[in-house]
Amino acid sequence: MHDLRVATRRLLAHLDLLNVLLDDSAVAKSRRILKKRLKSFAELRDRQVQLETVSAQIRTFPEMRPLQAALEKSERRSVTAAAKALARDRNDKLRKQLNGVTSRLAMAFDLPGANRRHEAAIKQAMQARLQQAAQREHDAGQNPAGIHRTRVALKKYRYLVEALRPILRRFDRTRLQRLVDFQNVTGDIHDIAVLLARIESMVAKGKLEAWRTHRFRETLIRRRAALLHSYGQLTGELFAKRAEALQFELLRA
Repeated sequence: MHDLRVATRRLLAHLDLLNVLLDDSAVAKSRRILKKRLKSFAELRDRQVQLETVSAQIRTFPEMRPLQAALEKSERRSVTAAAKALARDRNDKLRKQLNGVTSRLAMAFDLPGANRRHEAAIKQAMQARLQQAAQREHDAGQNPAGIHRTRVALKKYRYLVEALRPILRRFDRTRLQRLVDFQNVTGDIHDIAVLLARIESMVAKGKLEAWRTHRFRETLIRRRAALLHSYGQLTGELFAKRAEALQFELLRA
């Protein structure tokens, strides 16, 4: 399931770029199909990450077994829901739209002056993604929801970078790794926030005794503090004025 989610996001990044180049209805329809597919996986992904985190530490925190059992039950429901969504998802419809995109793209490259227009469109798309990420980072502070929005925006920029690597100058493997590091740290911050919220919800509903959660919550909170420190270092490197880590230059066609 993880590989399918990643592949779907990468295909969406390519379609985002093609949307700038073509402005075609087939691109828009393909994007809607893929976004709907991702949404159907979101709850399952959260449940699996939470269950993995709790299960990995259950020997240290045996008092959290009720949470583990609840997460296992929730995961089973999410697997069933995701499987039903996939069964309803018609790949032939997506394939038809993507074939239309391919045909339109071939025609677009045959037009006079296409290379120059496409180069300008690519720069615009990348700069727009980067500016969106920078603005979200500026607004986020250390708020988990804001950090998650920054993560989503910078992930879209990273996928564009990966798609365009053959025509990028100055964006070496080290710079790309800094984007991966940022995704990993901010992803862990988000996962801890979601798990803490689930624990609080279960306690509030009387499904989990508060005393069981104290030691585990303290561990999660300490881990979050360490991740926030790393996040601060990474944002200083990535989003500082004229930060070299995110600069790019296109090779001339």
